[in-house]
Amino acid sequence: MAYERDPNTADLLTSLRGIAALMVVFYHYSGNFLPAINPAAATGLVSKAYLWVDFFFVLSGFIMAHAYGTRFAHRLSANSFKEFVIARIARIYPLHLFVLFAFVALEVTKLLINRFAPGAAEFRPFEGNYELEGLVLNVLLLQTSGLQAHPSWNGPAWSIGAEFFAYLMFPAVAALIMGGRLSRLITVISVCVISLLVLVQNNGTLDITSGLALVRCLAGFLLGIAAYRLHEVVSVSQRWNAYIAFTLTAIILTAMHFRVADIWFPILFALLVAAIFRSDAQSFRMLRLKPLIGLGEISYSIYLTHFFVLKLADFLAELTLGHGLGEHLTKAQSILALTLMMAVVILISIATYRGVEAPSRSWLKRKFAVN
Repeated sequence: MAYERDPNTADLLTSLRGIAALMVVFYHYSGNFLPAINPAAATGLVSKAYLWVDFFFVLSGFIMAHAYGTRFAHRLSANSFKEFVIARIARIYPLHLFVLFAFVALEVTKLLINRFAPGAAEFRPFEGNYELEGLVLNVLLLQTSGLQAHPSWNGPAWSIGAEFFAYLMFPAVAALIMGGRLSRLITVISVCVISLLVLVQNNGTLDITSGLALVRCLAGFLLGIAAYRLHEVVSVSQRWNAYIAFTLTAIILTAMHFRVADIWFPILFALLVAAIFRSDAQSFRMLRLKPLIGLGEISYSIYLTHFFVLKLADFLAELTLGHGLGEHLTKAQSILALTLMMAVVILISIATYRGVEAPSRSWLKRKFAVN
């Protein structure tokens, strides 16, 4: 019997992307930045929230396989590859560059304060994580190429450089496993799992943002592609997929809370995405709420801008108070600061999505006649 997918499940994945982005924001904002708020001590749902970046990698691979897999499985040409790369650049690069310029403007502001208002605060612009060499690597999307030993400038953007490399590999990978023998698929899955095991063995966790961070990205991305290929060959009803998705969600959250080894999460994420993709969307009515779908639409902006908001808040605190924002806040004050900052992130993300991300993507696609 032919399988028919509910087209509304795309909304479910969009909403999940937004929730995952907010979890990454909460991970960065609590703890070290606002030390009075440290739920990570009580639950792995916060201390392991860096794993939602791996969810992004898995979801990206799955969506690429859905959107482009068949095209590259049957025919890989220079023209189709060029169109694919342009479409990916249009998706990720304009906002990445815009936020980088915002960081540069902040460093220039520090430089001007040092020059024209000495004594107002002690800043060290364009040093440490904000050296010009790192800026060049970020502009070229080479921040995870091994040419620098640590994330620089917009810290979370390390994953953008890694994912762009995954995009470049995707057509060849799709030609290898989409529609091919299942033995190839099993080989790819095995390589991914072994790679993740090595990373966890060497680092203790998957919270790797430099060095072998590219391997972390590629393993998740390839597992996403593999999950899509498996969903083509394994036939399960929409209702049963919904049950599986609910069960996997419970397993993931429970495992995260109890700090189960990181190796399991990219695998569980891949299974979850595939199950939701083939579910009945009516089973997940909450995820189809417009605010959650809207949150998912701006999730890339949330992910890229939230670190700038953090650094800007610290800069303003240093300038006006002489110390970091969270150092002397009570728990109640920290909760208020967290709430306000997350609201600011969402508002800025709406603005950057509408003013930078969406229009620049549309313009580039029109410019180069890319669908």
